[in-house]
Amino acid sequence: MQLTGYTLAELQGQTPRLLQGPDTDYDLLQTLKNQLQSNQPFSGETVNYRKNGTAFQMQWSIQPYPTGAEPQYYIAVQRDITALRELEQQRRQLQRLVDIQTRVGTAGLDLQSLREEVAQIGLVVTGADGAAVEEAVNEEMVYTAGAGTAQNSVGLRLPLAGSLSGACHASRQPIHCRDTHIEPRVARKAAEQVGFRSGLLVPLIYADQCFGVLKVYSGRVNAFSDSDMEVLSMASQVLASSSLMPSSSRASATNGAYW
Repeated sequence: MQLTGYTLAELQGQTPRLLQGPDTDYDLLQTLKNQLQSNQPFSGETVNYRKNGTAFQMQWSIQPYPTGAEPQYYIAVQRDITALRELEQQRRQLQRLVDIQTRVGTAGLDLQSLREEVAQIGLVVTGADGAAVEEAVNEEMVYTAGAGTAQNSVGLRLPLAGSLSGACHASRQPIHCRDTHIEPRVARKAAEQVGFRSGLLVPLIYADQCFGVLKVYSGRVNAFSDSDMEVLSMASQVLASSSLMPSSSRASATNGAYW
């Protein structure tokens, strides 16, 4: 009951279909069916859904009882392993950061190549649809590099004082936007133009100056987890560190300009 949010009375007489949803692995469920029809035990994991609609990664095993005879019952043990899988994903992403630091730090990239690398890294570490580096120019936030679906939006301009990117730049704090339709700071027309329905924004800071914003986004509502935000924030720190910035950028940041 604690696992799913349903009461015992609500679960009695129901099938596991009650917990299934869009991301449930139906091929795995067919395997489960085949195993049980053959009087064989089953173990696996898939996405299930709680009563309130939130998804969780469930690992479960099912044992026919009694063994060696026609089953009268099926004994199932279920476990929520969402946190474990997120931790494993985060470890993989942190390894990517090590690879990123090695690649960017030794590549000798020019300024535009560095921008493009930052966008590509944001795309890779979060699995986003699009990623963009934005910089403040004359009261606007300008897409100076893009990856994924944002690649064709380079040059797009957003109002510094009327956009989520501008808010991230001004506050120098990360922003997790779960749904642009209910976030009042979003420039809705531009968001719809690039396919931004949910996203993460992190400031790029060097020498106490915010020289840009790294934004990743998806066309789906609530597409990113808190662990995605943590990894993206760490990536931004790696990328904005003095050892990774071209000397021209370090000088610009020190002088208060952007890039």
